[in-house]
Amino acid sequence: YALFLLVGDKTANALGTAVQTGHSTLAVNGKTVTCLPATGLSPAGVLLLVEQPDAFVVYKALIEEKKCTPAGAQVYHTLRVEQSVPIFGNEFANEDTNPYEAGLKNHIDYDKGCYIGQEVIARLDTYDKVRYEFCQLAIDGPATAVTPVPIMDGDKEVGVLTSSVPDPKNKTGALGLGLGRIRRKTLQQKNRFTVVSGEKAFDLTVLSSTL
Repeated sequence: YALFLLVGDKTANALGTAVQTGHSTLAVNGKTVTCLPATGLSPAGVLLLVEQPDAFVVYKALIEEKKCTPAGAQVYHTLRVEQSVPIFGNEFANEDTNPYEAGLKNHIDYDKGCYIGQEVIARLDTYDKVRYEFCQLAIDGPATAVTPVPIMDGDKEVGVLTSSVPDPKNKTGALGLGLGRIRRKTLQQKNRFTVVSGEKAFDLTVLSSTL
């Protein structure tokens, strides 16, 4: 299968149908496409699941009819960092990161029946054992850091920058935006840190956290 992400206020117009809350199917240039709501991003969008042999036909139809504009991976990463959306491989990948520290708290179901990992998550919450907080960060630099890179408080490592992108809207007054995790105890005392990229050190300011 191939997976396409359509994001924007005119997504429904591009598909010729309203975006459903659950999964649905429709035809694009004679090819069957499964639509799934894209959660966590704004403006709202959909994920299109297409059988691999039909992927190019569907892509070409959406582009040639000028219904969609190709965006590319960089636009997607900028969009998700702006909205604090974590992804596998950056914010979480290894066994040393738990869902709280990776920005996945909203995806935890505390009322569901027994499932693998439930007791571990419950203990972290009940006994206040979460060490790091998931944060959105303003970067006083061009956001060229090769992530992951340590976040420093003076000469002490207090976290890790897991994603960084240029801030296209410059809405923070900084040159870049980032996601990362910082020690909870440190965040309770301050919100400005540094990160070293190459031979340069850039200031980081915490814009929001799960604290």
